[in-house]
This record gives sequence, structure tokens and C-alpha cells, in this order.
Amino acid sequence: MLLAIAPLTVAELAAQTSYFLGLEPEVITSCCGSLFGAGGRGVASELAGLPPWPTLISFYGAGGLIAVSGGWLLRTFVDPRPTRRGRLAATLFAGGNLLGFGVAIATIIAFLSLYVYENPNHHCPFCLLKAGYGYIGYVLYLLLFAATAAGLGAGAIAPCRRIPSLQAVISGEARRLTWLALAGFGLFYGLATWLMARSNLILLR
Repeated sequence: MLLAIAPLTVAELAAQTSYFLGLEPEVITSCCGSLFGAGGRGVASELAGLPPWPTLISFYGAGGLIAVSGGWLLRTFVDPRPTRRGRLAATLFAGGNLLGFGVAIATIIAFLSLYVYENPNHHCPFCLLKAGYGYIGYVLYLLLFAATAAGLGAGAIAPCRRIPSLQAVISGEARRLTWLALAGFGLFYGLATWLMARSNLILLR
């Protein structure tokens, strides 16, 4: 796997370096208002135009799926022998993490950012990184990305328990990654809920 990943990492570094070296600072870029305006075109504007209630229900529904599938996966580690239920739990947990990541990004653009900015028309997910908002975006994104990576990692390696020489190592690592993903998503959802609760903006009635 390392031999397969290494050239991809080098290719990513080359592509990213080429991109940054080719940036032209004098070119005026589109502002976040035009990119993430609900009346514009493109994926960003479509995400900004998502209705509040369905978005909020999907957000917490994805969180519930992650919690339930993570708990199920942890229970499968009680039996040291790999089972079909364990592989199913690992697949469901990894899929739930991937779904939760996508729903979380959509929620940040369509819903959560409005509460942080206290502005019903400001959907930009990048302004959350600014000092004016306490750099709260760094905390949100760090928790979200770390939790998703841990969850995908747990789901990817858990099925390898069926290899006799790896059972003990994989069980321990997959369990730690599962706990890390659950803790990360728990903190992310807790922070997101607190940001909405403390805001002076009212979107849902």
C-alpha cells in the first residue's frame, strides 16, 4: 500500500506546487458573496440554497448514524475472531463517516455559517477562518477532517482482522481509530450546536 501511495503523494505535491507557482496575485477573484450566493449558479450556490429544516435534520441524522455504527463496530471487537457482522459494521461505519463529512460541509455552507456570521445572506465557509470570527473555522475543520480520516481508517483496516497474524494489531488500532472518530465527531457536533445556540440569529421558527 505504501508503494502505491508514494507516487500519488509525489504527484499531489507536484500538482499543488505548480498551482501555487502559477497564481497571479494581480487577477481579481470572485468574492464569497458571488460564489456562495443562493441566487447564483454552480455547486456552491446550490449548497447555499439548501432549505434549513431538511439540512438540519440530515446533519443530526448523519451524526446519529455515525454514533450507532461506531458503537456497533466497537462491540464487534469483543470477539477476537473476525465475523461477517464485524465486516458489515466496519463498512457501515466508514460509509457513515463519509456521508457525515459531506453533510457537514453542506450544513456549514447552507446553515451553520449563517449563525456564526449572524447574517442570513453570508454563506462563505472560508470566512470562518478569519480573526473576526475567532478563527473558529480552524477548530471546526480540524475536528471534522480528523474524525473523518480516523473513521475511514477504522473502516478500512477492520476487515483485515481475518488475517491471523494481524488480528491482535488490527483489533487494537481499529478500536483506537473508532474511538478517535467518535470523539472527534462528538466534539464537532457539540461545537456546531453551541455556535447555533449562542447566536442572535433566528432561522428556524
